[in-house]
Amino acid sequence: MQRAGIEGKARDVSVDIIKGLGIACMIAGHCGAPFTNFVYLFHMAIFFIASGYCYKEKNAESWRGLGHFLWRRIVTLWFPYVLWTTIYTALHNVFIRLNVYTDNPLLLEYASGPYIGLMDHMSRRTMLNTALAALRMEANTQLGGAFWFLVTLFELSVSYVLIDYLLRKLLRCKDTAFLQTFLSIVFLATGYRCYLTGNQVTGFDKVFSYYILFHGGYLLRRFRVNSRERSEIWHAILFAVAFAVLLWNNPRMHLELGSNSYVTPAYLLLNSAAGWVFLYELAHYIQKIAWLKKLMVVVGQNTMGVVILHFLSFKLVNLAGVLVERKPLCLVAAFPVLYQGGVWWIAYFVVGLGLPVCASLAWKWVKGKVMAGRRLKGPGKSIPSLGG
Repeated sequence: MQRAGIEGKARDVSVDIIKGLGIACMIAGHCGAPFTNFVYLFHMAIFFIASGYCYKEKNAESWRGLGHFLWRRIVTLWFPYVLWTTIYTALHNVFIRLNVYTDNPLLLEYASGPYIGLMDHMSRRTMLNTALAALRMEANTQLGGAFWFLVTLFELSVSYVLIDYLLRKLLRCKDTAFLQTFLSIVFLATGYRCYLTGNQVTGFDKVFSYYILFHGGYLLRRFRVNSRERSEIWHAILFAVAFAVLLWNNPRMHLELGSNSYVTPAYLLLNSAAGWVFLYELAHYIQKIAWLKKLMVVVGQNTMGVVILHFLSFKLVNLAGVLVERKPLCLVAAFPVLYQGGVWWIAYFVVGLGLPVCASLAWKWVKGKVMAGRRLKGPGKSIPSLGG
């Protein structure tokens, strides 16, 4: 990794690779891979740490920096959440007709699981109310089951930069690292208290708990050591120790960050730190393999599409299995997956990760063509924007 302002401005691909590995772990967990509990120890915490790792002090040093940061979070987190929650809501009844959802009780005879359930048709008023709730980031859809992360990261990153800005202006301090560390500990205690009492505090229970992960990511970037300054033996030792910690904790605990569920704050921090080191060192080795490095960078740069589309992509595997086995089409609606055990998870993994990444790349290509067309036409002759 490179020191800012010393080794130049080349993009740090380690974070892209880590994000790619993290999103692959998320897909593996959602499709029932045999190592699901292992990746659940750290896979979502990685994204909070990575977001903090990319945070820059200039975001909170002026109104302009603050405004730019907030606008970017609106564009990259709030808008995709609102857009796709609205799309999934508007298509709810269509999805029932297509067996993406179902109101057929036959589903309950063939499929079982904590998330298997029937869907009722949605009235226009309910759709409108859900769309309005989406503006407040308070709406839920089945296919948007992973959107809790977008909500939490939006609230978390906005809270962090606002607090950072206020600390700098009100206390007139240029370095807020110590104060932010103190607040992180206080917030973690608050978040854990929310978990013990079941108090969700309008969704901010997760923000309290994971604020320290975001801040930890910032500290990692600030005090990072160039990976080229480490010998290969140190890379191997760090990888082995982190992997051993996760293996030791794997059968002993279960973390579910989507519901602010963790055994103790110490376990949350231990597994999050071990997960980051594990993936960071794994990224180090991946960078030695050119084609794999390129693949994981592409995946890491297109994680939003995976979050949005992977549950819908799973339906294609459900459909293929139902058609081959000549089962009722309503079984396509099984959520998150119809088939469990064996090697089915590999099919879900490949489709659930590959299809959204390809869709994201296709969208970026189309968007690039549109923007190129605008530049060729010149001012006043622009073509309609595709949005996003």
